[in-house]
Amino acid sequence: MSTAPAVIETTTTTTTTTVDAESKKRLRESDSASPSERLRNILRSPGDESHDDVKTMVQELLEKNGSLDETDEEGYALMHIAVMSRDAIVVEQLLLAGANPNVVVESVGLDDFDDDIGCVPLHFANDVNITALLLDHGAKIHSISATGETPFDRCIEYVHDHDGIDVIRFFAAHDDAVAIVGDDSRERGRGGVTSLCRLVMKTIEYEERPRLATDDPGLRADEMYYRNIAVGLRGVLSDVAQHATAENVVRAVSSYADNIDICGQKVEVYATIAKLLR
Repeated sequence: MSTAPAVIETTTTTTTTTVDAESKKRLRESDSASPSERLRNILRSPGDESHDDVKTMVQELLEKNGSLDETDEEGYALMHIAVMSRDAIVVEQLLLAGANPNVVVESVGLDDFDDDIGCVPLHFANDVNITALLLDHGAKIHSISATGETPFDRCIEYVHDHDGIDVIRFFAAHDDAVAIVGDDSRERGRGGVTSLCRLVMKTIEYEERPRLATDDPGLRADEMYYRNIAVGLRGVLSDVAQHATAENVVRAVSSYADNIDICGQKVEVYATIAKLLR
């Protein structure tokens, strides 16, 4: 098992939602809003608040015997929301204040997002700094969601930019068993696909997309984007192959359920793995 190098610097990146910003502002400023509610709404719809303001709210929440791990009506805790906002400073503040890095999304009000049920914050990490912070504070890299996905699996499933590829590479370097097998469970969710096979499938998918984009004028603008993601994923595959053990590869391939034939890729997946390991 190899350990990824520590990440020293942190950067702050935020995302916005479609929620009415004015409504969020009114709720943040409302005397009736609890510290937990104000924190959630700041993270979901960042305004002019500084990280010192967030730190003050965290302290206020703790002073009022509030829980940093309490989930909202949608099943998410503050840590989930902070990780999804890609704000490494807030994530670190919450961790230092005692937030649980392994708090799970509860099955409350998630009809449209049931893939999130059972996920821990690490499942939502799309930033290497945040991934490193979570692992340094005890996040479990082998955590399994309700659909049977590890954080590494989910990162592969939803990769769409080079930040995501960097996180995939980070996971692969951190633990080769995670990168190749995923876990020791026989129930892998989504048809029993192991992590190595999932990574190969996603690589093949992105390598195929430029051809489809060439055939469809409406997709040609995305051709270079697909190629870049495919190159990044192929690079991760090569890295995995360099330190793959025969035992783990046999486990990965043999666990790839016999009844799976996702987009006719099974033969191509096996051929790709065999070629990588020559």
